[in-house]
Amino acid sequence: MMNKVKRLTVLFSGAVACALFLAICSERVSQAGDILPQFQLHQMKANKLSADSVAQKIWKLPEVQQKAKQIGDLSHHAVSLGVRVSEKPTANQPYYIVQVYESHPDRIVTIWYLRVHNKTGAIAVQEYTTGEYIPLNEWRKQLQTKASVKVNQQAKLTKESKVAIDGIGPIRVGMTVSEASVAAGTKLVSTGYSGAPGCFYFRPQNSPKDVAFMVIGDRIARVDIWRNSPVTTISGARIGDTEERIKSLYPGRIQVSQHSYVPKGHYLTFVPKDPSDKNYRIVFETDGKRVTEYRAGKLPEVQYIEGCS
Repeated sequence: MMNKVKRLTVLFSGAVACALFLAICSERVSQAGDILPQFQLHQMKANKLSADSVAQKIWKLPEVQQKAKQIGDLSHHAVSLGVRVSEKPTANQPYYIVQVYESHPDRIVTIWYLRVHNKTGAIAVQEYTTGEYIPLNEWRKQLQTKASVKVNQQAKLTKESKVAIDGIGPIRVGMTVSEASVAAGTKLVSTGYSGAPGCFYFRPQNSPKDVAFMVIGDRIARVDIWRNSPVTTISGARIGDTEERIKSLYPGRIQVSQHSYVPKGHYLTFVPKDPSDKNYRIVFETDGKRVTEYRAGKLPEVQYIEGCS
């Protein structure tokens, strides 16, 4: 009898020990299961970029460094270049938005907005005329194209400079006033005329005369050619040309509409064929017979019939 009791006791003790062992094992496995996702979450967080590292990443771009030197030299270091994170990633938008800007004593002027993916670090740059973000490599190709065009143009702004759909001579739509002054070789100064908030006109301090730039948010949006200016477009259009000549210079690309203030006058609008120029126009104003003034630049500003008013 005693032997049976001993055997039962041993068996019971073994069962209890086994149950305890299984419970402990189960708890360990459960804890391991809890630890694993936490570890993965920690690793995922570690892979994300911080705001400081993103700002440093943008600051070190060759284009940003070159721009910083250019602005510092031009202003004798009265104006500096700055980089700051303006927006942080959210659940729906996994990007940092970074602002590159000129820091003036009384204001800041945005040069570029860049978007940086918070995990991959991929960079895209906001295109000025469309507001869309394009990959960094594509943006760099655009800069190279503009640089090559500039080499083939005059180095300075003169009365011989030609009006293109996106600027005149070395000055391009989208440049800040400071950048345009460097490109022109002459300071751009305010005409003192403004209308709508944030809209101003600037002109070359010296020559050419009767050339002005509409500036929105300190960026050039269009160029206006007024009065008796001898400045022509690349195709040769000028003030004083007949409506027929304008149509012949741009065959099949001119849209005609009624002038808002001149009873017999018209707006002759050149609409480009190249898709890359879809956001630009040249608008010739006429008295019904001849061109009285014209302008070139980006939509919608180039179509403002009263300028900044």
